[in-house]
Amino acid sequence: NEAATISQRAGAAGVGAKAYKYGNGKATINEGDFNSGRHVTISAASVGIGAYQNGANGNVAINVAANVQITTTSSYGIQAFIAGAGTMSVATADTDVINSGSSGIVATNGATALAGSANSAITVSAHGTINSGGYINANGPTTIAGILAGYNNGSTSTANPNINGTVTVNNYANISMLANTVREFGIDAFNYGNGDVTVNDEAGTTISVVNGVTNSAAIGAFSNVAGTGNVAVNLLGNASVSNTIGFGIAATAAGSGTLTITTAQQSQVSGGTVGINASAAGGKLTIANNGSVSGATGVSAGASGSNDIAITNAGSITGIGTGANNF
Repeated sequence: NEAATISQRAGAAGVGAKAYKYGNGKATINEGDFNSGRHVTISAASVGIGAYQNGANGNVAINVAANVQITTTSSYGIQAFIAGAGTMSVATADTDVINSGSSGIVATNGATALAGSANSAITVSAHGTINSGGYINANGPTTIAGILAGYNNGSTSTANPNINGTVTVNNYANISMLANTVREFGIDAFNYGNGDVTVNDEAGTTISVVNGVTNSAAIGAFSNVAGTGNVAVNLLGNASVSNTIGFGIAATAAGSGTLTITTAQQSQVSGGTVGINASAAGGKLTIANNGSVSGATGVSAGASGSNDIAITNAGSITGIGTGANNF
């Protein structure tokens, strides 16, 4: 439990606040003053807050109280990692600010085998403000994101049907991505094993991606294994997501699971190339738009199998619609 101001000396390369567990058991960090809510700052050259479980079994939790400011120069604002079975949760508060040199929040499970009976889960509930930088960590993902969460099969980012777990991102934060020439996401939720991937972007939030590469997205949700697991992206209230070059929303279900994208009446989605880009291999693909979607192509929906595609538009979709599966 930490409620002090933490600053690293010039030239230091460590973590601001760190919990490390090699054996079985929990790794938990409660950062900030949960009683009075007084202002707390963390300044670090590397990771601001890091909790790591490298044993076979154990949970990781990072809870950040209100009025915490995290600033890093060359790595993540918050990092949570599990190497085996266990649940992971990361939660920040409304008045928190993350100014990171790289990704804002990184929550990953690096196991190469996880039984379904382990009930493994990754949950990120982000509030406040996240400003992500352009530094790519040499030992981490080559993608930069405001929030990056998922199962990455031993950090190889290759499909592995022996992994089972669910990924949920509940975003209440405003996310801003620094202009980059690398692949970047406001939210990147993914699973290289079996299991659901869900992103809920709450009312009153803004996600902005500027000048990433063409396969960047403001929100990405991906099930990358030819197995089971549903993918869902929900924009609530007046949530706004934008990407000047790539996709507003990009989502893929590579297995038999369903893919569902739902936007609320006052929501806004814009992409430089495609507003909503979705593909499903085996399950039904459903897009229910009640808000505003725009891009060079408004909506692109594709199915690689005999599965159905259902698009309902009760809002507005703007785009040139140059392909058979484009609108």
